[in-house]
Amino acid sequence: MAEKADLLAQITEDIETATRLRELIQQERRTLEQRDLAPLEQILADKQPLIGLLAEHGRQRSASLKQQALPDTAESLEMLAGAEGAPQIKVLEQLLADCRKHNEHNGRLIHISKTATERMLGIVLHGSVGNDTVKIYNKSGNTTKMGWQKPLSTA
Repeated sequence: MAEKADLLAQITEDIETATRLRELIQQERRTLEQRDLAPLEQILADKQPLIGLLAEHGRQRSASLKQQALPDTAESLEMLAGAEGAPQIKVLEQLLADCRKHNEHNGRLIHISKTATERMLGIVLHGSVGNDTVKIYNKSGNTTKMGWQKPLSTA
């Protein structure tokens, strides 16, 4: 990235991209909280190219800094972008931090949901009744006869 104008244009584009990504991550959160999984696949598909573009632009900026023997820091990038680019860089940094924070929250939601689902499956497939473990359903969802053939006197 040779010119300051190119750098500023790329940062502006990344602000738009990061804004869209943040919107998608927030939409993903709503679908996870509502357990509305139908739109989730499309949200994830829409996120991937945005993440890829932001990563590619980040690598290009890092290469520009390295080419000019500058450390890969926000301060160096601000110096390279000049006074007019510094506020844009701060906006981009904040947007990316927001995306990370929201994405980490979504990861926690997914983990909680996964754990709850595993526990429910454990109960359904290997449920316990008192001290006896009764297998109510098999892996294909059919009911089993195990545990139900106990004499009434031992039930």
